[in-house]
Amino acid sequence: SKRAGHQTLVVPPRQPDGDGPPAIEARGLTKRFGDFCAVDHVSFTIKRGEIFGFLGSNGCGKTTTMKMLTGLLAASEGEAALFGQPVNANDLATRKRVGFMSQAFSLYSELTVRQNLLLHAQLFHLPAERIPARIAEL
Repeated sequence: SKRAGHQTLVVPPRQPDGDGPPAIEARGLTKRFGDFCAVDHVSFTIKRGEIFGFLGSNGCGKTTTMKMLTGLLAASEGEAALFGQPVNANDLATRKRVGFMSQAFSLYSELTVRQNLLLHAQLFHLPAERIPARIAEL
């Protein structure tokens, strides 16, 4: 029996989008911390409009991979691209183009204190001319 007012929602399959590069592309992404390999040659492509689930157990490298894809962490090997543009962990322009929400708020250990403050000042849209003084104050 159907509930009163219930309507079925039909979601048609996504049609292939041949226009433009993939939304996200990882090619051989690898991250080593000393002798420990946290991510080992991960490759995948996510097309525009595609819904993608990134699943795995705790400690398997999901967050590390996401940080490499968003430019928050440099890869030891491999490449990442967002909409055809290479991701460069040393380029703040990459971070300005990308939004990333981690499971819990944290500071990024791969960034210096100053870089963390700069990143968060920009995330909170602090006017550029006020950022150096605010960082110095903190």
